[in-house]
Amino acid sequence: MRKEIVRARYPQPAGQPSSRAVKAGHLVFTGGIAGFDPKTGKLPPGGIEPETRNALEKLKATLEDAGTSLENVVKVNIFIRDIKDFAALNRVYIEYFPKDPPARMTIQAPLQDGMALEFDAVAVIPE
Repeated sequence: MRKEIVRARYPQPAGQPSSRAVKAGHLVFTGGIAGFDPKTGKLPPGGIEPETRNALEKLKATLEDAGTSLENVVKVNIFIRDIKDFAALNRVYIEYFPKDPPARMTIQAPLQDGMALEFDAVAVIPE
């Protein structure tokens, strides 16, 4: 069974035919999540650390709406504009995944709209 997860606090991705997240069986697959401030729609000042925090807060809320949590994330793919920001990304990331972190892949990639990062995740829904 497949079900779209619709966010009330965070809008669906603008200008693209995609879902914030999709629940399929006991798994949740998120779409790309970037660090735009949900109140202003703009990237926060300060670079990758505040963007990472915003994006992970969006992920946390999306997973909760789907019936799961950050503790149940099994895979994360991160696309980072500048690999030199890798350590700064990790400083924030470890706050959200302090123990038993999910499998992860980080790739340097060109990103649109000045974003420092974008990521997606897969999580298990507890039975």
